[in-house]
Amino acid sequence: MEKMEEDDISKAFNLFIEKIIEQFNELGSDVEIKSKKLTFILDDKKIKDKKDLNTSNGRYYLNEEYKDCYFPFSDSPGVYLFFNKDGEAIYVGKCEVKIGRRIWSHTGPYKNGEYRYLEFEEAEYVIVIPFINAPFMAPSFESYLSKNYDFKYNKN
Repeated sequence: MEKMEEDDISKAFNLFIEKIIEQFNELGSDVEIKSKKLTFILDDKKIKDKKDLNTSNGRYYLNEEYKDCYFPFSDSPGVYLFFNKDGEAIYVGKCEVKIGRRIWSHTGPYKNGEYRYLEFEEAEYVIVIPFINAPFMAPSFESYLSKNYDFKYNKN
């Protein structure tokens, strides 16, 4: 299995959707998507106000600069990926309710210049892929990623 890098997120999501369509077509349904392929455009926006949770599709760095910020889409369901400094995804997880709480369970609070409990020592940042209107898709996409990519800390 190959390692996942940041640039692979869009490709993986599009392949995931193609597999869903392929399955329905094999079962006799005529399913087609007529829009462009999805491309994730990531940013490094710091979310300091809870009302702005859904305004960034980006990276959340696990450092001093982001310590008082919210994870993107904290109150939404979705998939999250921890990345190391080389841009390699080292862990994939999902949450069907409030993804911020789930990510926080891997890091703990930020105090005295570090996260109290950073489960993945080499983790540099997190990327969130929200599934706000389709929370049931988060476990499916996480499972798809786990089966198709090698994540250092996921037990397959």
